[in-house]
Amino acid sequence: MAVYRYTRAVLLACLIAMGPNLVSANVWGDGYSIRRPLLCRQAKTDRPEPTQDRSQRIEHVVLPGDTLSGIAVRYGVTVAEVRNWNKLRSDRIYIDRKLIVFSRIPVRVVRELVYIVEPGDTLGGIAAQHKMTVKELSALNQIKNPDKIRPGMSLRVLVEGPEKASEARGKAQYGKLVHGEQLQPGPGYVIKRGDLAYGTNETITLLLKSIAHLHKDKKLKKIRKKIAPIVIGDISKKGGGPLPPHKSHQNGRDVDIGYYYMDGEKSELVRTTKENLDYELTWAFLWHLVESDAVDYMFVDKNVQRWLRDWAVKQKKASVDKIDSIFQYPTLSNPEALIQHEPGHNDHIHIRFRCPSQDRNCW
Repeated sequence: MAVYRYTRAVLLACLIAMGPNLVSANVWGDGYSIRRPLLCRQAKTDRPEPTQDRSQRIEHVVLPGDTLSGIAVRYGVTVAEVRNWNKLRSDRIYIDRKLIVFSRIPVRVVRELVYIVEPGDTLGGIAAQHKMTVKELSALNQIKNPDKIRPGMSLRVLVEGPEKASEARGKAQYGKLVHGEQLQPGPGYVIKRGDLAYGTNETITLLLKSIAHLHKDKKLKKIRKKIAPIVIGDISKKGGGPLPPHKSHQNGRDVDIGYYYMDGEKSELVRTTKENLDYELTWAFLWHLVESDAVDYMFVDKNVQRWLRDWAVKQKKASVDKIDSIFQYPTLSNPEALIQHEPGHNDHIHIRFRCPSQDRNCW
């Protein structure tokens, strides 16, 4: 089965455009039935020069259940902007219509794979495993009765990530990265060195979702009218392996990323002080990673830990016990703390993501 490097919207747009070249392409429910590999795999979408706010041009194909307000929220824009970009006179939209949206939030690509039903599988379990709804999975496979799936059946599923699934092998300090995914430029962040921005699919997904979370959070948007892009440093090189001067960064699970600052956009990792640190945004970013339950640990300078910890307690961001459980400060002797001190991390956070569950040779 062919694999597609498009967002779901672009995939559907491609189906519409290439319909005559398919053996069969029927529109139903939330998707399409594809009876042979797409011939539009190499199709390109228009990509104008990035705008001043680093928005990303997206061609969104309206799906059943879509609303203009829902589409606007998804891409971090306003309903008025979507209407203006597409010259809409009302909020009424129709299935299969293409809408141009300039997203201010990182958008993840999806790939289509085939899942073989195993004994004991349920449609709900398969949908949850692939982060889909039962309705989406049923529509994608023209299943009318969810109880009538049987072992050996082939189901089409949509999975976030590029054409080939990645694999982390070995340790972060002595390992390699197979089919690593390169982080692409997008809204909300600045990539310091693109040739050293390869990670596992899971690393890239979690990174983008954590950044996007800040731009979607309604409370934060009231506090910060504009959020400057965060600087992303080294992840891994293509193929992984040694990456001097780093001791780790070898199998796509380590990410160096800057802090958020009060004095605007940065293009490099800069020294953090008590005065220039944006406590609200940095805390929100770290807290989202803590809540994801996908991080082994994070390295943050002890002084930055102290400033953040004291601020979070004062602002009552969580219980004191909870806050103290994630920071190694003040004792620096808690090996179980998720946020640890390591010299040299005043200008960036070092995130170590856990081994992907399917990567059995990662530890």
